[in-house]
Amino acid sequence: MKARRYIGILLLSALAVLFAAVGCMTDDKTKDTLSDLCIFHTRNDGTPVKTMLSSAKTTAVCVDPLCSHGLECPFANAHGMGDLDGLAIDNLYCFVSGSASVDGDTGEHFGECSLCVYDMTDGSLRMLESYPDSIFFLAGYSPYVYYAVADYREEDGNVSYGYSLYRANVESGAVMELPLTRAYSTENHMSTGDFPSVYAFENDRILWYAPGEDGIEFYTTDLAGHDRQQLPIDDPHVMNGAYSDGWAYYTIRNHDLPAPSDGELGRLKFQNENSLYRYSFDTGESKLLADNVAQYIVTEDGIFFTIMEPTPSSFEWNGITYYDLYAGKIYRMTADGSDPTLFCTLDGMDISVYSSVFLGYHGGYLALAYREKIENKWYDSGYDYNTATEIIVVDTRNQTWKISTDET
Repeated sequence: MKARRYIGILLLSALAVLFAAVGCMTDDKTKDTLSDLCIFHTRNDGTPVKTMLSSAKTTAVCVDPLCSHGLECPFANAHGMGDLDGLAIDNLYCFVSGSASVDGDTGEHFGECSLCVYDMTDGSLRMLESYPDSIFFLAGYSPYVYYAVADYREEDGNVSYGYSLYRANVESGAVMELPLTRAYSTENHMSTGDFPSVYAFENDRILWYAPGEDGIEFYTTDLAGHDRQQLPIDDPHVMNGAYSDGWAYYTIRNHDLPAPSDGELGRLKFQNENSLYRYSFDTGESKLLADNVAQYIVTEDGIFFTIMEPTPSSFEWNGITYYDLYAGKIYRMTADGSDPTLFCTLDGMDISVYSSVFLGYHGGYLALAYREKIENKWYDSGYDYNTATEIIVVDTRNQTWKISTDET
């Protein structure tokens, strides 16, 4: 009997591996909402939580005080879904429940994924739509969430797939399919990089990017996905950056550094010493802002960033010297790259420029995640150690900071 080949449904993160983005802003808000005031992420067990920026207190997204956040929790079926986190829009939390797979030989589908909306003020839960294939969040812009749904098919013994794009109004529950469907298809290959992705929102337009005939293509549509216009952008690095006030900010690795084979320090420099640029969508102007940036975040109060420190620390392990870039230093410069200064030092904190990530900024509070090393009893060489993710909230008005703690 021929063995069945099951192709699992891949679930894409909205941001870096463990974290969801801070909720999206809208132009007509009169007061802050939870998505403005909190950072949303997931614990290692998959439980979605939120960290209040002003207090650094972390609580579950589930608001039921009697819930153990186990199988009875509204988010139980979302656990174990790869790296997919929820997406906070105002006081609503969007997530995908369930899982799906497809038989690689027959194309038969098993299971389904549902787009769900949870109200973080009253604990009510709504299921907006279900699909027999995977759901990939693209972005949120109040009151909308944009997402792609995979479309797997068996044709002549090969499994091919495409994607359909959708927009859901999380307040009204209305779902509409966008006119950018089935544009990409690949045979016998599972990838989440073939469908169009939302890059940014500007006024009443969406900036998208997607694979094209000659590489990555940029284009805009209105908020409903209509009125498509292609943008003349030649530099593919632009798509990897952040967007702010008409500018794309992005990094390019400094390839004149020693190759990874030149040793541990060379490898770390190669991976973490980048040049930061910004590109104007209006004029096509590109400008180098800094030539040593590891991580960065663009805010209304400037660009906060970390660097590859000139003298990285080192430690010995089994007679081998390993380099690390722990410094705990955060720098800031203006949006045009001028006046770079050391903003603050998180004294006593092992903040690595390659394991720390800026999560968000709002109201003068800067949030970042770092991975704290835990002694690993099972291994005794190399980088074989366990890590636990912690969140730090910095009050940029007085350079004080707190490590997030669970609220009891």
